[in-house]
Amino acid sequence: MLEGSAETLPPFEYPEKLRLALTLSTSVLHLYSTPWLAKIVTLDDVVFLRDDPSQVPLYSPFRPFVAKAIPESVNSRPAAFSGTTRPMDLMFLSLGTLLIQIIIGRPIDAINMVGDTNIDSVLGMQAAANEFTGPVMQSGGINYDAAVQWCLRNILGVASLEDDGFCQSFQQAVVSRLEADAKLALGEKL
Repeated sequence: MLEGSAETLPPFEYPEKLRLALTLSTSVLHLYSTPWLAKIVTLDDVVFLRDDPSQVPLYSPFRPFVAKAIPESVNSRPAAFSGTTRPMDLMFLSLGTLLIQIIIGRPIDAINMVGDTNIDSVLGMQAAANEFTGPVMQSGGINYDAAVQWCLRNILGVASLEDDGFCQSFQQAVVSRLEADAKLALGEKL
């Protein structure tokens, strides 16, 4: 869908990209400490459903969902320790890399969340994601880039969305910025 290679799909344009970014960010905010949200979310986890298969365009009304298997463990906090005493919140890395790929409009192997999640690979992926600041700013604007940068800067934080202050920071720095842009681009039709 991002590449637009399927002939049957309509173009996935800026307003739809903003709406998807906002939906994913809001979902992280609401589902963070539940078993419904895995430690990471990738492009392969996002599916689109429509009520009417003949509906055109596909993305309006837009109904993206994250399709993940519920983890067997009851410990649902999306932090990984990967053999180190330093906590890493891979959810923010995965959200930041997803937001980059969505707005740029193509999958990017260098920031694809697969494989090793030790501290070195996480820091390498964070550095690779930071290289896309220019294209993100150009395609998404100041608010979108600020939301991505917040996610990338908070991978190694000790606080999580279970902390009220940190949750408020995420709301303001990510969700509110994306919501403001989406309202402008979509004309208040969120």
